[in-house]
Amino acid sequence: MKGKIKKIANHYGFEHQLLKMKEEIEELKTEIDDYIYNYSILHNDEISAKHLIEEMADSYIMILQNIYLFEAKEDFKNMIEFKLNRQLERIKKHDMEEVLCNVKNVEVKM
Repeated sequence: MKGKIKKIANHYGFEHQLLKMKEEIEELKTEIDDYIYNYSILHNDEISAKHLIEEMADSYIMILQNIYLFEAKEDFKNMIEFKLNRQLERIKKHDMEEVLCNVKNVEVKM
């Protein structure tokens, strides 16, 4: 897969692929909206899920190409790690706050 990503990215170049990434992400946003509508309103998500997965793949391919063109593989990996750790800390903090809130609301019976 890596070789294909590089070959396509090099063929089209930086500016073209940056704009193409924007286009694909806009299409992904539209498919997310359609999926939410079809799932929550119509309770029929089978076709929407296929379209959503297709747009996710298109966006992912463009992101990979742009990471390559930016020469940002390590920066990207580090940013993902940072953001995952930050979110886990937020969850941990939220869970602790919830426990403390529950403790405060418990009646002491004697």
